[in-house]
Amino acid sequence: MRLCGTAIAILFVFGMTSGFAATIERAADSAECKEIIARLLEATDESFDHYSPSGENVFFRNPKSVLSCTGHRHAGISLTWDAGGFPPNEWFGLLAKAGKAVTGADLKKLESASRQCYRSALNDKTELADMEIPNAKIECQAFTPDGGGMNISIWIDDALSVSPVLNER
Repeated sequence: MRLCGTAIAILFVFGMTSGFAATIERAADSAECKEIIARLLEATDESFDHYSPSGENVFFRNPKSVLSCTGHRHAGISLTWDAGGFPPNEWFGLLAKAGKAVTGADLKKLESASRQCYRSALNDKTELADMEIPNAKIECQAFTPDGGGMNISIWIDDALSVSPVLNER
């Protein structure tokens, strides 16, 4: 019996590492995620930087942001402001455009709710807040040390959505 179990384990490992093993598609390569990436690039003039090793996160530069595509209807965009103080109107406008490209939610509602979420996070002792508007969930984190900053993520409004891993590189 023991030999049979060992043989099965060896065949399993060989099958997973051989050329016959099926290639696993990265979530960021899915048709749905590619469409979101195209809309995001068009709406924001961002530029691609790199994919995370897991293939679930797409990193952009100018501005620095992360698109998380973890599966069907599990996508979100995250932008960080680390220049201290309250971000300028242009930053919130860009955040709303990026959020609309991902979720399809109303641009004005996204911008207003993002500002409100940020203010709520600043006033909360945990420095966290979240809000929901039609088609989008907004999650905020405010940073007060070293001049301050924040991270805001806008997700497709789906109960199973999860936050992106911002420091995955």
